[in-house]
Amino acid sequence: MSSNKLTELKVAGLSSLTSLSANSNSLTKMDVKGLALLSSLNLSYNRLSSLDLTAGTSLTSIYVNNNRLTSLKVSGLSKLNSLVASSNSLKTV
Repeated sequence: MSSNKLTELKVAGLSSLTSLSANSNSLTKMDVKGLALLSSLNLSYNRLSSLDLTAGTSLTSIYVNNNRLTSLKVSGLSKLNSLVASSNSLKTV
């Protein structure tokens, strides 16, 4: 799904999805609720301003660098071992 100029991506119902790479698009929002098996998420180089990933309890790696993020919620992600969120305007994590 990378480099497609997507402005919207609906992944509801893809409960078996383990990896999602939608970097280099124009996404302004993303919802990972219901993706219980998702372990890797790459949303770098989009237009996201806030992101709540607390429902992604299987996430081990998150790449959200080069967005417009001011808020990033990652609390409770006990399996997380890699978070790249550089080049944003984060005020709260």
